[in-house]
Amino acid sequence: RRCMGEAEMLGSGMSKKACKQACSKSEKCNFANLKDDQCMSLRTCDEMSDDPGCVTFYKTEIPSENPTLAPTMTIAGMEVYKVNMKCATGQPIFGNLGEDISPTRCQKICLETPNCSFAFYNDVRQCTSFETCDDVRQRRESIVWKKSAATTTTAPTMAPAEATVQVHQYAMNKKCLGEAEDVWSGSSKKACREECIQHENCNFANYEDGTCESFLTCDNLAADPGGLVLAKMEVPVVNPTLAPTASIPGMEVYKVNMKCATEPNFGDLGDGLSAQECQESCSSSSKCNFAFYDKGGRCTSFETCDQVRERRNTIVWRKIAVTTVAPTTAAPTTEAPTSAAPAEGTIQVHQYKDGKACVGKPEEVWSGISRNACKQKCLDAAGCKYANYDDSRCESFQSCDEVENSHDGVILYKTFVPASNPTLEPTASVPGMEVFEVNMKCATGQPNFGDLGSRISAEECQEKCLASAACKFAFYDSDGQCTSFKTCDSVRQRRATIVWQKVAAKSPPATTTAEPKESHSSMQLVSTNMVCADMMQKGMKPKWGNLGKGISEETCKASCMDMPGCNFAFLDHGVDCTSFETCEYQRDREGAVIWQKVASDSPSSGGRGGHQK
Repeated sequence: RRCMGEAEMLGSGMSKKACKQACSKSEKCNFANLKDDQCMSLRTCDEMSDDPGCVTFYKTEIPSENPTLAPTMTIAGMEVYKVNMKCATGQPIFGNLGEDISPTRCQKICLETPNCSFAFYNDVRQCTSFETCDDVRQRRESIVWKKSAATTTTAPTMAPAEATVQVHQYAMNKKCLGEAEDVWSGSSKKACREECIQHENCNFANYEDGTCESFLTCDNLAADPGGLVLAKMEVPVVNPTLAPTASIPGMEVYKVNMKCATEPNFGDLGDGLSAQECQESCSSSSKCNFAFYDKGGRCTSFETCDQVRERRNTIVWRKIAVTTVAPTTAAPTTEAPTSAAPAEGTIQVHQYKDGKACVGKPEEVWSGISRNACKQKCLDAAGCKYANYDDSRCESFQSCDEVENSHDGVILYKTFVPASNPTLEPTASVPGMEVFEVNMKCATGQPNFGDLGSRISAEECQEKCLASAACKFAFYDSDGQCTSFKTCDSVRQRRATIVWQKVAAKSPPATTTAEPKESHSSMQLVSTNMVCADMMQKGMKPKWGNLGKGISEETCKASCMDMPGCNFAFLDHGVDCTSFETCEYQRDREGAVIWQKVASDSPSSGGRGGHQK
């Protein structure tokens, strides 16, 4: 995207960093276009146009009252507890200690509030109290202070046995202001962290374009698209190992305090997960044979793990075949079978709707629990047929006739899975579909399970696949979950399932045309090297990769075409494809592409993408 209007040349042969620096020094420059190494300055940017390869910057001021959430900004009686984290316990009233207040004021109010033991403060200047903070979750640009105990002559009883000095990500698209203590060039992000750990005069570090700068303090931050601020901190080692017994069916402990030595995509299965959620993510991924998990909740998949290296506070699980017990042939006893007899089936809790919540008054509420614990609570509670789960809070419901949007929430439902019919009827095919496999599932790609629907009939599953240009195979299970696959070259055993394949109709009616949706809408390129930032502007986190991971541009666009509510498709480095409903604001993201869904019979508008942030 390019700012339209009268522009002045700031220089040629410029890198992104040089263009930004030139604009920051020029009083006339409020916006800058960079294309083909030419940097152009503009005073205003009221209108933008498509210009592939062009990057637009804007100048902004960061108020000095709250320039950063620096871990050194503490007052007497308070101490830093967590950085870039939020408490995940209790039922907080966010902002109950104050809105739009300074970090110092937030800590003072917590000190004066008897039931405030922890103060959570974020980048929108919101201050929230917590009585406990045993569990935490990642939250960028935030800080948690802990009310410190009175000074005594004895050593504190809760002191950790040991601690490690670590350097973590502190702020993205920002930089510390001031004169750097040291500068290292040609450095990777990992090398920058290691240099900061080894140097006493480094508490913060700026990293951008291979350059690492160290600082003792970082009291003032400035916007710097593409920049990254790192912070050094002491991390207590309370539990040097992760419990090797926390395994779910289908997974077993492989190594403790070790990591697989092959080069992975760290965190590809998720960040901030529980041990059970990490194993579940690996179990549902066809490419994951080993799951590596660290104490920070980062979960990483490996296809092989023949060689390992020492890594403290970690665990590796291995995917194994689930042993199934053959049904006995013994004659039934004279006792009447109970309604929950294992021979007849099992009651299970499964995901029903993602990004939604049941509306109404819950039967019971449980706080500070994991998603797996929420499932178990619903299983144990007779009055629970549905459950809302969001941010460590679980609510049970008898019915769920009405739902509402909940960006990070999920609805779970309790269902009886019969064991008496281990297969699905393989003859229930609709015209245009035919049975491909029974009691098998496709083991190709990285599917978005349930993308065609949940709790639908076999006929509806096939019809949804027929209506989707990206669906060539439909996978259906006994829970009524329907999933699309583009290919199904390899399969794995999965009981009570069926796969249909889309085929050309043998006698197509004259009135029908293939792929009717194709003629009504299309995907149009909006921006390159940008990401939609509307949700981030509102403090919400997009569901990255919800349209697919490791897919092509064409598949990404087709997935958006088929998803209601997807008006923009964002593909990051040709890997993760994400849907957005709006794209009014955009931010820099190297190697990214944004397309907009437009009606083919309407004039091209260039998209709704607007403001660069």
